Amino acid sequence: MYNKSSQTLCELLSYDEEHRSWFIGDKVVGDGRMMVATPVNPLYLALPYLIGSERLVPLDQMLTDQDFPETEDILLETLTETRLQLVSDSKGNKDLNVWKYNEEKALSWLEGKVRSLAEVFEKSSEDTTGGATSSIYKAGSGDHDDYLRYALGVVQEYLNTGLSEKLESRLDLPKAESKPPKRLSSLEIEEDENKPRKKAKLEGPTEDYSKSYKKPEVKEESKGAKEKALAKSAKGTKNIMSFFGKK
Repeated sequence: MYNKSSQTLCELLSYDEEHRSWFIGDKVVGDGRMMVATPVNPLYLALPYLIGSERLVPLDQMLTDQDFPETEDILLETLTETRLQLVSDSKGNKDLNVWKYNEEKALSWLEGKVRSLAEVFEKSSEDTTGGATSSIYKAGSGDHDDYLRYALGVVQEYLNTGLSEKLESRLDLPKAESKPPKRLSSLEIEEDENKPRKKAKLEGPTEDYSKSYKKPEVKEESKGAKEKALAKSAKGTKNIMSFFGKK
């Protein structure tokens, strides 16, 4: 987002949740996203154009981008000479406005950004673990390298892969290592082996319920009148196969 009157370039951050709405007057707006505008240095946007320029050309030609046509106008208004000198060198007549990328200057400027950001995080006791313990994070409990590494990650989001790796190499930060588990001394191991082992307690019913178990009585279903009549008529009759037997 660009404010032309103040020449302020901002990055828009969107915070969205599944169930969120806004009440505007008498209407309910279903899109309840919250947009936050954060000022961003236009040099971050100019770096890819400066790095990718193969020839010495005026700045307006260097910033021409068919995919993002408004980039040229925005950067030409916000990129002052003071800012451009932080990452590049002026070439030829100043009226031509020709600049050449200077990697050493750029890395030095980016390193300063990382260190300044790390100081802010350290003073505010920012939780660099990425967990949910920020509310109980104590001031000064984090290592300075942790804050530098955290700040580096923030700045790297605005850089391409090549420049990001060079900046990380320039800072020469030690690799974050997880603390090894505590090793027991030989005396502690011996004491642990001599401790009596508790047997696992098997929990279960303590009473024998089988003695009081009684087999349920099966009640005969009452026969209907029709079934009783059939049973009565069947008394004294012979099976039909008996007529075919030997006599």
